[in-house]
Amino acid sequence: MESTCTKVVWDSFKWRGIPKLYLNKISALNNLPHKRDAAIGLQKILKTFAKECGYFPDDVHYRPPKEQEPITWAAHAVTFEGGPTDWGIHLSFLLTNDSWYTEPYWGFDLHFCDDIVVGGLRIRMKEAIKENGSNA
Repeated sequence: MESTCTKVVWDSFKWRGIPKLYLNKISALNNLPHKRDAAIGLQKILKTFAKECGYFPDDVHYRPPKEQEPITWAAHAVTFEGGPTDWGIHLSFLLTNDSWYTEPYWGFDLHFCDDIVVGGLRIRMKEAIKENGSNA
């Protein structure tokens, strides 16, 4: 029987790094309505992945917006510097929903940001509220 840590190809990007078992768990985070919950969920999944697959779980960190630089516009972030190469870039294509999306700052982190999609374009939530004059 194969180990859950066997490296598999993520076909969309021909990327080796996080096994499919963990990618399925990470994809399920898209069902969470709040970016904070999704970020904390990702941190827990990556810590388990790190422990089971020979990385250092203590390298996985969750950082709330108050610990971020102003450039991240109140994003919740997960960092994993000792993880697979460019994991944050690849997972940014996997993690998104109608309330938030993700984007990496570096290849070893992922920021959960408020956003909406209008006509196929992503718009910052606070800019959309300002344009529409509502709190929705």
